[in-house]
Amino acid sequence: MPLHLWRGYLLALAAAFLWATLGLFGKFLYRYPVDPLVVVALRALIASSTLGLILAWRNPAWLRIRRQDLPFFVVYGAVGVALNYACYFLALRWTTVTTAVILLYLYPALVVLGGALFLGESLTLIKGAALSLAFGGAFLAAQGYDASLLRLNWRGVLFGLGAAISMAVYGLMGKQRALAYAPWTITLYAIGFGAVSLTLWQGPALKGALDYPWQVWLLIIGLAWGPTLLAYSLFTAALAHIEAGQASIAAMLEPVLAAVLAYAVLGERVDTPQWLGGLLVLGGVATLVLKRSGFKDSCAESAGGDA
Repeated sequence: MPLHLWRGYLLALAAAFLWATLGLFGKFLYRYPVDPLVVVALRALIASSTLGLILAWRNPAWLRIRRQDLPFFVVYGAVGVALNYACYFLALRWTTVTTAVILLYLYPALVVLGGALFLGESLTLIKGAALSLAFGGAFLAAQGYDASLLRLNWRGVLFGLGAAISMAVYGLMGKQRALAYAPWTITLYAIGFGAVSLTLWQGPALKGALDYPWQVWLLIIGLAWGPTLLAYSLFTAALAHIEAGQASIAAMLEPVLAAVLAYAVLGERVDTPQWLGGLLVLGGVATLVLKRSGFKDSCAESAGGDA
């Protein structure tokens, strides 16, 4: 498999690892009386401000975008970032974490379908098998088999689907500009316009953050720099090397890593089906990688496709 493809998969997996730490940050933050929507607004504001300052210092050329691309980035940030943050938080309000996670991880299927419809990406048997394995694994890792953890509420379901759709939009729209701009540029304007949208939404509520203790501010800064700034940058960089659908399937390792981190750091129990789920997700990712390494999908080849 060419080096650039390996690079793409590794970047997507690194992003998944960073996104998996969101649960840890959430657990520690919720020990304090914080407003979650204020936290996500600050998360986006700090991440975009930090990246803007770094780019202005290191390479000001990366701050520039074409004027005709400005509407694209406004929509990209408002939908792919702000709407995603808000929908996922509201899904958690109206339903369980398990239900919200399972609904969110419908997004790789939406990316694969959208990539085939709008980006000319192939829809093959190998990719379908990898997606099925990964989603099945994510379902187990999120403990979808435990009926007591599932609580369906129509508002929670709608917001969960909104989170999945907006995350899919992030992957598909990011792929459209992945070769036109540096990953840092795309990340800056995506999170930047997402921060503007969240700030306008929260407005005066942000003043309450001035009373947060320093421990909360450290956690918010860590949240902004790790699972936000670096994770989104790595995922965007992956889109320059592999298809949006492939990157999204690889990123499905996130709930598995989240369960492992919760076990290692918080002492939470990981059941046998969750470990099995982790193996299934790894199997789905390996299916894509092995295909690129020379394993042939005879059905796809006969149709002239490529995973």
